[in-house]
Amino acid sequence: MDNPTPVPPNMWSSLPEPLLLEIFKNLSADQMANVCLVCRQWSRIGCDDLLWKHLLYKRFDGIDPSIDRPIGSLGYRHECKRLIYHTPK
Repeated sequence: MDNPTPVPPNMWSSLPEPLLLEIFKNLSADQMANVCLVCRQWSRIGCDDLLWKHLLYKRFDGIDPSIDRPIGSLGYRHECKRLIYHTPK
């Protein structure tokens, strides 16, 4: 059995932020919550409002993307969490 080559620990930290954002767009909201715990850089990227907007529209496909978030909303991350926790399955 072949042993996989270990990934150098700095490989992930050397990825450009736009690439990380594209990777994070493919995750679920639950997975993003875990990603934000990895390191400060990922936490900062994981709080990007446009990323959470993408996750919100991906999870709740009935929402019209042309509609902006509600006035007074704390952001798409907050709105996504609110809908996940307060919407029946």
